[in-house]
Amino acid sequence: MDELPLRGFTVCVSSPVSGAALKDSGARVALAPTSQDLRGTRRVIDQVITSQIDCMALASRGLMTGLITSAGSDARLEAFVTALRDDVLVVCTESQVEQLMMLGIPTVVAAPADLVATVLRELPARRTFAVRAAVHELELRGHSVLVDGRTVQLTGRQAGVLSALIASGGRVLSRAELLKRAWRDEPADEHAVEMTVARLRTALGPAGTVVQTVVKRGYRLAAPVQ
Repeated sequence: MDELPLRGFTVCVSSPVSGAALKDSGARVALAPTSQDLRGTRRVIDQVITSQIDCMALASRGLMTGLITSAGSDARLEAFVTALRDDVLVVCTESQVEQLMMLGIPTVVAAPADLVATVLRELPARRTFAVRAAVHELELRGHSVLVDGRTVQLTGRQAGVLSALIASGGRVLSRAELLKRAWRDEPADEHAVEMTVARLRTALGPAGTVVQTVVKRGYRLAAPVQ
């Protein structure tokens, strides 16, 4: 069992005490901004949309309300909600559930005193994705991937592309599909996808060949070889 069960994951929390406990378990921690910190609020929204945060664990309803309101005022609510719905584990208290359910965002409910324990239990179970591609074993955990037992750090874009390819189950994904999946509403073109795939292959080392180009169609992960 990994002595650092949250290695590779980034968690946004409202409490410095909770943050310290999660750091001790291997997580990167982003402290949620106060409602008056507009710059910090926009920074967290950016991090969620660009796949830099894997889990939101906020004890206060007001903090999430502030993020949702700010995203709406910046015309980024759809991208923010989509990221929360598809890519982020949201651990919250009972008081926040109704608001998030109305937006279609799934949640894991915990008492304030149990937020850290819930993140420790649920995040690795729900956000670890393992696959065999060609002769290589890949295990994606947030922004790191275990490649044949070796830990490799990825950027948010690289992790987003690899996550999409793993989720596709070997199906070819077009550059347009990868743009939608890993870039959300950020301005980018298909050249950005090509550059990110190239850097992902480099980061994976000898296993980089598992990311295959299908001419005029896109990319896929290699089928497993016994």
